[in-house]
Amino acid sequence: MTAERISETQVHECLKIIIGHKGEKNLNLCVKYAQAGLCMEGETLRVQILYVLNNMICWRGDAAKHVRAILRRFVKENKNGRDKL
Repeated sequence: MTAERISETQVHECLKIIIGHKGEKNLNLCVKYAQAGLCMEGETLRVQILYVLNNMICWRGDAAKHVRAILRRFVKENKNGRDKL
């Protein structure tokens, strides 16, 4: 049995979670990248998620773990998307 792929909708929900934590220390730049990512899709979204992940390194807690796992999986599942360009 294979797990379902992470959808762009799920990624956008994670970005909204990040934006909801905008007052937390060390998330300033990450929130800006997350806001920009809400209107992206496809390969552009995958690249934006790399920026988001790079800027949420210091974010801790259960929400951070959940969001980080979803975003990492999305990037991994879609890494071959860049070959289609």
